[in-house]
Amino acid sequence: MLTLHVSTNHEVTIHHNTAKCQSAYQIYRIDPSRQAGENRLDTAGNYFHSLIQTTDGHWLIDGIKQTVVIVSGNPQVHGALRGTS
Repeated sequence: MLTLHVSTNHEVTIHHNTAKCQSAYQIYRIDPSRQAGENRLDTAGNYFHSLIQTTDGHWLIDGIKQTVVIVSGNPQVHGALRGTS
């Protein structure tokens, strides 16, 4: 499986030692073991991340919500979507 994840338009809100980040994404998946025309699945939507700041000043993601808006291609390419139409 070959994948490319693209995340853009990050909007970050910081409140003390917590933060929220909203972004748009596209994920391209290609399964080279499948025939052309059946080997690709593309999805797009929004990510919502929550973050916390550690005592040494680093930021860690402590929650992710993914909202899928577009699905195009063969769902069999994505293991979690196998068996769906």
